[in-house]
Amino acid sequence: MKRLRRSLWIFDIGYRRMNADLPAGWMPHMGVFSALMVAIAVVSVFGLLKAASFALIGCIDLLATKHFVRQSVSRIRRLGVLGVLRARWWIEIAALDLTLAMSLAVFAVTHFLGGAAGPVWQFALIDAAYRSARYLFGLFLVLAAAGFALGLVQGRPIRGRTVELVAWFFWGTVGTATTLAVIPDNPVVANWVAPLLAVLSLVVLLVAGVVAVWNRRHRQPEHPTV
Repeated sequence: MKRLRRSLWIFDIGYRRMNADLPAGWMPHMGVFSALMVAIAVVSVFGLLKAASFALIGCIDLLATKHFVRQSVSRIRRLGVLGVLRARWWIEIAALDLTLAMSLAVFAVTHFLGGAAGPVWQFALIDAAYRSARYLFGLFLVLAAAGFALGLVQGRPIRGRTVELVAWFFWGTVGTATTLAVIPDNPVVANWVAPLLAVLSLVVLLVAGVVAVWNRRHRQPEHPTV
């Protein structure tokens, strides 16, 4: 039983931090990228200052990506050359990969909606970004699984914000894929279940972003950083 409890770290999405009114590791990414996706949807529907709004979204995407990538690269460097032998290295690489995938997805959606009458090269760039985002997210799942497997084999529980970030998106994706796999393929699914899941996903993204911002603004200063 003790060994089983030690293995549960792979499902750690930050319960301890959230119980202490601290932001979990996945909240910064969700707060930024989900807010950008919601902003893209609002601008697309209402067409408010479309060109300027999409340009601003692109700038925020670039700055946020630079910030997250710098953090990941710094942690990876601290692990050293032999870091590849540790599960944490794979988890950190998975987090870096996830950041790039999310950033490219925002880039692709923004330019697709904002450049409907653009030149051919622009559509080629959008398609390349979209395909890269898909491949990178697939690679993220592989890297995360490798990190979890290596950590379980070595018997060393890993904690931290990076693990919470990776676990949140990895198990969320696995759960969603499993749910869709067991749902029968019929018109009801196509016409009702799939759109409902899409709407619920958007709501979850928005709520997660709001929670991330709220926890950051109302963080208790007396709580220690863990």
